[in-house]
Amino acid sequence: MPTPAAQEPPAQSASRPAQIALRQGYAPQVSYAGFWIRLVAYMVDAMILAVSITGVAVTIAIVVQAALYWGNR
Repeated sequence: MPTPAAQEPPAQSASRPAQIALRQGYAPQVSYAGFWIRLVAYMVDAMILAVSITGVAVTIAIVVQAALYWGNR
């Protein structure tokens, strides 16, 4: 048995332009960090990288020195 026309859902194309019109507008403004916060963040990043790179360099140096020491015996 077919459903009556009054119970059918409304066509999406009719309601879609109204939804799009409501979404248009200005984007929210972005608040950038100030100079001092960015400077501290840069210094923290530099310290993290320095510790990481130093750890890798020391590990490589120890492995190379051990290989040279045990290779000449």
